Formats: sequence, C-alpha cells, structure tokens
Amino acid sequence: MERSDEDVIKDRYTALRRQFHPGYTPNDQKTGRDWDAAAAMARALGADPSLFVDAQFHSMSMSSRGPFPWPSDLHNRNAAGNYESYMTHFASTPAMRLDQQNKLLSAQLDELSLRQIDIFLSKADLPFKSWFRILMCSDKNYPMFKRVWGDSARAQMRNDKGLLKFLTEKYAERAHRLL
Repeated sequence: MERSDEDVIKDRYTALRRQFHPGYTPNDQKTGRDWDAAAAMARALGADPSLFVDAQFHSMSMSSRGPFPWPSDLHNRNAAGNYESYMTHFASTPAMRLDQQNKLLSAQLDELSLRQIDIFLSKADLPFKSWFRILMCSDKNYPMFKRVWGDSARAQMRNDKGLLKFLTEKYAERAHRLL
C-alpha cells in the first residue's frame, strides 16, 4: 500500500526534527493541518514530498532563524521558493529535474491526451522549464512552442550540458529539438 504524501511529509519531518529533539513526536491535533497544507503545496509543485521537507530544513539551516522549521513553515509563503532553490542548487541531478517536471505535468492532468498536454505546457503561468515544454509538446504544436520558448530552452541547455546529455540519451531524436 502506498503511503500518502501527508504521511511521507510527517514522517520525514519527524525524522529530521529528532536530530534536534530526540524525543520529538508531533501532536496531530495541532499539526495535522500543516501536513495537509504542505502536501498540497508539494503536489502543486510536482515535488517529491520527502525532498520538499528536506528543502525546508536546508533553507532553515542557511538562515539565522533557527536550526529547524516548525510544521507551519512547511507551507508558508517561502516554502515553494525554498524547494525550487534547493532543487536548483543542491539536490538536482538531470534525472531528478526531468522527474520533477514530469510530476508537475501529471499533477495538472486528469487524463492524458496530447491535446491536454499541449494545453498545460502552453500555460505561461505554470512553472514548467522551457526545455521541458519543447521536449514534451506534440509534433503538431512544436513550431509554435519553438517560436515561444526556443531561445530560452537553448540557453538552458547551454548552461546545463549534463541535462542535455541525459535528455539526449533518454529521448534521442526528440532531444534535438532543444538545440
């Protein structure tokens, strides 16, 4: 049986918090809503729940506010930015970046169809990377995606040769769209 995102977040938070307070046990009457809100935010970002919690602890360790976040910090106004920063600078392999984008896309879709994928990929307000939009769009809509996001995607590939190599190995011909 697969564990819920809320349970993963609660368990990961508890494990990391016990490094500072060995006997820590969350009071779900007080923190239950925090796990729900954090899980909702992680799902909206297409984030792995465990990595989402790691990002919050990492961000707190880099600030002067304290050694660990409170449960309410897992879903505050900075949490999404903390996750994005963490993934960009610390926990990001090419496979993880592709997986993060795929999770974000699947969180937006109820049922997969090429038309729906292109609709979601074309929404500028969703935080897809330009390279992912071009890589995953349909052949039919590729010219429009290239016109809108091509320059940005090429710049992203120039700045991340490891990701380009990974995508070329995984998607072969389709990855040549990015050049």
